Amino acid sequence: MSSPSSGSPLRLGYVGLSSKGGWASMTQAYTLLDPEVQNHFKLVAVGTTNPTSASASAEAYTTQFGREIKGYAGDASQIAESDDVDVVAISVKSTHHFEIAKKVIEAGKPFFLEWPAGRNVQETEELAKLAKEKGVRSLIGIQGRQSGVWRKLKSEIEAGKIGKVYTVAMDVFIPAEFQAWAPATKHSYSYIHDKANGVPSIVTGLGHIIDGLLLAVGPLSRLSARGTTLFPTISILAEDGNPTGKTVPSILHDHYTVVGTLKNGGGWVTITFRQGLSAATPGRRNFSVNIDGDQGTIKVEGGDLSADPKDVYVNGEQLKVSEAHESVIGFLKSAWLEFAKGKENGGQYPDIEDALEHRKFCDAIQTSLENDGVWVDI
Repeated sequence: MSSPSSGSPLRLGYVGLSSKGGWASMTQAYTLLDPEVQNHFKLVAVGTTNPTSASASAEAYTTQFGREIKGYAGDASQIAESDDVDVVAISVKSTHHFEIAKKVIEAGKPFFLEWPAGRNVQETEELAKLAKEKGVRSLIGIQGRQSGVWRKLKSEIEAGKIGKVYTVAMDVFIPAEFQAWAPATKHSYSYIHDKANGVPSIVTGLGHIIDGLLLAVGPLSRLSARGTTLFPTISILAEDGNPTGKTVPSILHDHYTVVGTLKNGGGWVTITFRQGLSAATPGRRNFSVNIDGDQGTIKVEGGDLSADPKDVYVNGEQLKVSEAHESVIGFLKSAWLEFAKGKENGGQYPDIEDALEHRKFCDAIQTSLENDGVWVDI
C-alpha cells in the first residue's frame, strides 16, 4: 500500500456498507466522512449481495458523501479486482469473513476486516498466511488498542510509576440493554448463538474490551477459566427491541472468570465477565480495573463500554488523558489514521497477524471453559 500522504487519497471499496442500518452504516460511514480520514481514504464504491441493495447503498452514500459512489452486486471479487479500488473494507457477518477476505487478498489489495476475522482460529490463521505470502497489508477492527487511556497507562507502567506489576483485576459487566447476548438478542444478531459462527461473548465482547488492558500490561503466558450459564433461554427481539415471542436455548457462558499469569514478571491476573442485568440500576458500573505494583496502584472505572473510561487514577491522583475517545467513532478514526501511516512509519494498529494472536488468546479461554478450567498455555 502506497503511503496516502505522498499523493491522492487511496480509493476505498466497502463490502457490507448497507444503507439499511447495521454496525458499518452507524459507525464506519461517519468515520469515513471525517476530513482527516478523507485525506487518506476516499470511499468510491460499495458492495452488497444483490443489485437492489447495491443500488440503494450506492445512491444513499452518493448523497451522503456528495460524490458518486459506485455499487457492486454479488461476488466480492468484482469490487476486489476493480481497477478503480485501491483498498477494500469488509463489514459482514463472521460467517463470510474468510471467503470475502480471501478474494481481496488474492486480488493483492490491502484490506480492513472486522473482528473476529473469521469464524475460528483456523480461518484467521489461513488469512494471515495468505496475506503474508501476497505481501498484503491489513487492518483488523479490534478497537481496544486505539484507546488513549490504555496507551497512556502503558507508558505509565513502562516508566515505573507503580513498580513491578503483581496483580491485575478486571471486572466487565455487559448490560441487558446491549441486546446482543443474554438475556435477549435482536434478530439480526441471533446468529451469534450458533457456536459454529465463532462470535461468543468471549470473542466479540471480552475480546474487544480486554484488548486495551493487554496493551498496557502485556500478554498472558497461561490461563484458566470457569463459568456458568445463568440465562439458559435467550429471547429474540425485533429490530425495534420489542419481543417476538421466539426463544433459543443459550449455548454460551454468560458469567465467567479467567485467571492467569503475565508473561512479563508473572503477575496474577483475574478477569470477571458478567452480563444480563440492567445498566439502569443505580450505582452499577460496567467496567473497573485495578492494577497493583510493588510501588503503586492504578484504578480505572467506566460506564460506557464504547468510550474511553473517564475515571483513571495513578497512585491516587486522577490522570488526565487528552487523547481519550468519547465514542467508538474516535477509536475507528484513530485506527484508519494509524493504518494510513503504515507500521514502517510508526503506525500503531492491529493487522491480521495481531488478530491471530488475539484470537488464540480468546480460544484459550473457550477451551478452558469447556474443559472444567484446565490450564492452557498461550
